[in-house]
Amino acid sequence: MISFEEFKRRKNEQKYRGTEEDIKKEYDVYVEACELSMRPQEQISQARKYKTVERQSPNQSSETPGLTTFFYLLAILSLIGGFILAVIFWPGDPGYGNEWKTAAYTWSIIWVLAAIVEAGIFAAIGSVLSYLHRIAINTEK
Repeated sequence: MISFEEFKRRKNEQKYRGTEEDIKKEYDVYVEACELSMRPQEQISQARKYKTVERQSPNQSSETPGLTTFFYLLAILSLIGGFILAVIFWPGDPGYGNEWKTAAYTWSIIWVLAAIVEAGIFAAIGSVLSYLHRIAINTEK
C-alpha cells in the first residue's frame, strides 16, 4: 500500500483533473481495496501460525499407542531371532581339505531373509498404526 502523497503524485502524473477532495475519496477507496485484498493473506498467515502452535502444543498426544510399540518390538525380536537361527544353522567346519556346497548355507540364508522380511512387515504395520492414531487424534479436534 502506498502513501497518500505517492497516490496524489501518481494521479498528477496521469493528468487527473479532479479536486483534492476527489483524490482523497479515491485514495480511501484504494485503501479499502488494499485492506480487502490483504485480509485473506492475513487469515492464511494466522491459520499457519495456529497450525504451527497446534502442532507444538503440549496437549497433543505424541505418545505411540501400545500396538504400535508391540509391532516395533516384534520387528526387532524377529530380526534378532532370525540372525540367531542363521548362526545356529550355519554349517560347521567341514574339515581339512573339504568344502561345503552352497546347499549347506541355504537354511542360514533363508533365516536371515525371513528375519528381514518379517521385521519389515512388522515395522510397516507399526507405522500404519501410528499414522492411524495421529489421524484419529486430529479428527477429534
